Amino acid sequence: MEDNLFDGLDVPEEPLWTCPITGSIIDPTNIDKLIETVYLIKEQVSDLQFHATKCKSLLVAMDDDTKSKTTRVQGESSVVKIVKPDAGWDQQALAAIMHVHPRLSEKIVKVDKLKVMKRELDKFMRTSGGESVELLKESLKQANLGPSRAPTVTVEVLHGKRL
Repeated sequence: MEDNLFDGLDVPEEPLWTCPITGSIIDPTNIDKLIETVYLIKEQVSDLQFHATKCKSLLVAMDDDTKSKTTRVQGESSVVKIVKPDAGWDQQALAAIMHVHPRLSEKIVKVDKLKVMKRELDKFMRTSGGESVELLKESLKQANLGPSRAPTVTVEVLHGKRL
């Protein structure tokens, strides 16, 4: 039995149908028209994705909480949840830090995939100390590669209606 890739999709059975982008009538046997329609739809999706990304960037820019991982931005009747990504870390730099500062780094750097324990890191970065403490703090700053992706933006309430 042959698998049908279109099982479950709403494939038009009538001989002609309307292009959702142009509104023109499409003959489902016209290969060039089908290819053109696929291209137009792909172009439209790309354009819509660009505008959605721009809107998300503007919403993230309105979030003034730089410390929290999850925050919300609220309008009069709509709310988005913003989840910021964890920072990426230079694995070689963290391994070197563990080698050079084994005792100081044991509470901050964890052996797994080398990563830092955020709470301990935040406390340590606010700690003052001698030369080795300051060297470790500087090394940790240099090992921080920053966020590895854009924050996730989820619409929670739209026009007063919870989604």
